[in-house]
Amino acid sequence: MNIVTILMVLPLLVALTNMITNVIKGLCEAFATHAKLIAPVVAVSLTLLATAAYLQVFSVAATWYWYAGGAVAGLVVAYVAMNGYDGLYEDLIKHMKGLAGGGNGNS
Repeated sequence: MNIVTILMVLPLLVALTNMITNVIKGLCEAFATHAKLIAPVVAVSLTLLATAAYLQVFSVAATWYWYAGGAVAGLVVAYVAMNGYDGLYEDLIKHMKGLAGGGNGNS
């Protein structure tokens, strides 16, 4: 899998996560109050399904690290679905500055 494929699929997974989460929230008031729990479950489930589909379509051996990577990618999809791309970008920049020693030590 190359980086172009990943960059094309992740926004699609974010959009699907937002749509499915909104549909689930509309089904019941109890679901609407727990939306922050529903979004990660939907995102990880969709990402693992996409990983399994990729492995099946391209006849790649399904090993544990594909699904571990899919779960991590699902958490990224959930984060972006809940906070937006700007939130992800700002957090990455903040943490990269801290790793490079550019922070003020108040992390």
